[in-house]
Amino acid sequence: MDDRELLPLNNRAILEPRAAAQSFRLQRILPQGAAAAYIRHYWLIEWNLPPGIVHTQEVLEHPTVNVVLQRGCSVVSVAGAERSRQRLEGRDEVFGMLFRPGLFRRWLDCDPGELAGRRLPAEQVLGPTVLELERAVFAEPDSGRRAALVDAFWMERVKMPGPPSLSGTVPARSESGLPAPAGTLTDRSGCTSLTAGLPAPAGTLFDRSGCTSLAAGLPSALSPDLVPALPIPTASVSTDPDASAQLVDRIVTGIQLDRGQRSVEDVAARWGLSSRSLQRLFRTYVGMPPKAVIRRYRLHETMGLASGDPDWAALALELGYFDQAHLIRDFKAVVGMTPGSYAKRIIEEET
Repeated sequence: MDDRELLPLNNRAILEPRAAAQSFRLQRILPQGAAAAYIRHYWLIEWNLPPGIVHTQEVLEHPTVNVVLQRGCSVVSVAGAERSRQRLEGRDEVFGMLFRPGLFRRWLDCDPGELAGRRLPAEQVLGPTVLELERAVFAEPDSGRRAALVDAFWMERVKMPGPPSLSGTVPARSESGLPAPAGTLTDRSGCTSLTAGLPAPAGTLFDRSGCTSLAAGLPSALSPDLVPALPIPTASVSTDPDASAQLVDRIVTGIQLDRGQRSVEDVAARWGLSSRSLQRLFRTYVGMPPKAVIRRYRLHETMGLASGDPDWAALALELGYFDQAHLIRDFKAVVGMTPGSYAKRIIEEET
């Protein structure tokens, strides 16, 4: 394996993480080079379940896009409002890329909200070369070398023109720029204590019997030592993310790390924006409104703290809810059970 950082696991977005750990192996790796400006981390999942055993994993996803490589059914998965379910059986593996919030917009020709909760065939969004990458990645057994192949793919991909320019759709930043919240720009530990970001819609991503083969007609062999060839652009294209997308990434990371940002007005004020401009940024780059992103990360916190038998009333107020009943309604609407019931299941798993 090449010398790159392996990330500690923080599985707040994964429901019932102890049961999950008994069903599959999860690893996270930091990207390098140009990919690091766009992708928070790579996530690799392997499972080998006995015949007749099926594990259904539920995930409350991060508000972003995942590119997920799997033999014969690689997809681009856009987070939606609901929790996702994935069915695991037999033996298989996936290699995922959790994009920084807003940064995948470069490769979309519409607002991500129009695609929320959907999985798109990867080659439909990224072209047929992503299928060559799929073959190369799974021909290489070493996870570090797999990551290096993906790094190289994105190094070339960011040099290529994307969909039409987004200029004029979001407010311009000032010449001096906006300050980053403490811990979000340079605190790598803050940016990487994230979950695997398993892809969204229910039922088929990990169910091989339900996958439609996207790799038909590809060459029978592709050396894992070769990076898939990509067309060379005819004009110079910046490899840097656009400024508005970077701003969105910092705003979302700030929401995730700072409980004090409890409302759309709090977030807008923190970044010197009007609420309307903030809403427009999130519509263009995230696909979820700011209020939904705040709610998502507060629910992540509730899930992560559930096994510690917290004071639910105090926690509700700390997370910006009006009262405990409001937290309970929110949690049940998304997770499917009350915080107390969820906590009981987590404690039972741990004993």
